[in-house]
Amino acid sequence: MKNIYYYFIALTSTIVFSACEDNFLDVNDSPNAGVVADANVLFTGAIVEQINNRTQYLQQYGNYYTQHYYSGNDSGFLTDWERYRQGGVLLSIWSGNFWNSYTNITSLKLAEDEALATGFLNTAAQAKILQAEIYLELSLLHERIPFTESNTIGINNPNFDDQEDVFNGVIDILDSAASIIDVTTGGQVQGGDLLYSGNMTAWLKFANSLKFKVLMLKANADPGAAAEIASFMATDPRMFENNGDDAKVDFLREVGNQNPGWRLFDAFGAWNFQDETGDETEKDGKGFAMYLSPISKSIFENYTSIDPRLNLLFRQQRDTLEYLTIDLNENSDDDVAYIDENIYQEIYPDYFMTYSDVQLLKAEAIIKNYIPGTPEEAQTAYENGAKASIERYNALGRIRNADQAAIDAYMAALPMLSAPTTTTNATTALEHIYLQQYADSYLRGLHAWTNWRRTDYPVLEAHEEGSVGGIIKRWPYDTDEPAINVNFPPSVPGLGEAMWFEN
Repeated sequence: MKNIYYYFIALTSTIVFSACEDNFLDVNDSPNAGVVADANVLFTGAIVEQINNRTQYLQQYGNYYTQHYYSGNDSGFLTDWERYRQGGVLLSIWSGNFWNSYTNITSLKLAEDEALATGFLNTAAQAKILQAEIYLELSLLHERIPFTESNTIGINNPNFDDQEDVFNGVIDILDSAASIIDVTTGGQVQGGDLLYSGNMTAWLKFANSLKFKVLMLKANADPGAAAEIASFMATDPRMFENNGDDAKVDFLREVGNQNPGWRLFDAFGAWNFQDETGDETEKDGKGFAMYLSPISKSIFENYTSIDPRLNLLFRQQRDTLEYLTIDLNENSDDDVAYIDENIYQEIYPDYFMTYSDVQLLKAEAIIKNYIPGTPEEAQTAYENGAKASIERYNALGRIRNADQAAIDAYMAALPMLSAPTTTTNATTALEHIYLQQYADSYLRGLHAWTNWRRTDYPVLEAHEEGSVGGIIKRWPYDTDEPAINVNFPPSVPGLGEAMWFEN
């Protein structure tokens, strides 16, 4: 994988600009149309471009919105996010990323078509699954997006589809992908497959796990989706079975293969530890403008045993014995706990979906009676999800780790969902599950923000300097889109208005 990120960024940039025309921003004018499609190059290039989008912005801003941590007013770059302000620089950056996502979809569609034409069905399936993932991401950011008419030759002004239709279309794409996967052979794209290196069993699990997630999102607004979930789960689909199945892209410590989001925060929102405790001892690693919020501390301390993820993710300052917090819009100081490089480091992966996601959703589906299951099965899924999450973070620990005794003590303190205990942050079985989903989504921005909008848990107060009428619920469209697409919606919901899946 050495230098594969730089190599393919340069390569895809060459392809894009060599084929660029005046109407480049048209989602149906492929910037790759001037070259012969090569599935390997197109597939890998699309992954690289998308993980740049995801890690630099999607991986983080949602955690500020959901108040996993606060910026402490340390950087205007970050305080814009925390206040739901889409500043000029941020809007400009995301406008490019919006269209870059469609470019990536187009590249993947070309890779799919090339693979189908040459008989490589597994590679076509890989490309389909990633297209589904990107369409889902775009809809979770903007709600209505070009979907049905996207990538349709001859349509230069695609209509915007409702979110329900996008979700149904994503499910159809995933079904189509799963139907052509042959797990006995590998994908044509292997070395350039940054997720699974051509392992088609893993890709099948990802497709099914992602479908389950989309169905659960859909069921939040459409009661009829419960029957779809029951029907799907009755087929006993192969989904993630352990942390080793997580859909993620790993990074390396060497320059050129580091997490792009970490590089961004390293440049704009980090500091070196110099004489942190007054004992003239320099501490290991860097700290980030991600300060412990009161709700996070309360979530981590909700049970009789403290959640090991508190110590894994956050670092105490000045060797204080307590994890000190700041309030929203409060300036940071030398005592507040913050996220350091124990977990968030240059090798921190980009997680598309995890085993813990699947298990916690399964527990939720049983409790909601979407799928049949005994109280014991719901409990097992709930505990599997919590433990897998802790173990995933713990495996990344560079400076400190949780010992098994601490993990076991926390797991023993979790309630029985069949007779849930009343705690500071949870009373019902669903609230205890939602608490684990919240604790599982640190440093996973879009996932965190999506899950908070879906569950409305925990209860959060909007920033007093925010201007969207509450906590932000959606991102604005690309600023050029209304001018270049006559089918752009005549009215667009405000940034504080809920999306369809939240209702």
